[in-house]
Amino acid sequence: MDKKAIIHWTRVLLGLITGLICGFFKFQLESAGKGILLGSMTYVISYYLIVYVFKIKPGQPNVTMRNIFIDGAGSFVAVWLYVWIFILNILLL
Repeated sequence: MDKKAIIHWTRVLLGLITGLICGFFKFQLESAGKGILLGSMTYVISYYLIVYVFKIKPGQPNVTMRNIFIDGAGSFVAVWLYVWIFILNILLL
């Protein structure tokens, strides 16, 4: 698999997991800050996961430092928020 695809899909999967955690712990209104903090921490952890677990470093073919920091960010946020809101709506019916 392409290095950029690994970065992207790692962040999508982490967004899904983070959304599930935020939804099942019912982070809403007063506790939404905890969900935002969890999402932010997960995104930072994704950098270390990509660099140290998958061993994707800048300078490899078609990989720059910008790719490692930015690729998959929009997908991470979109999946995280979608799953969080979806789970909350199901649990609060």
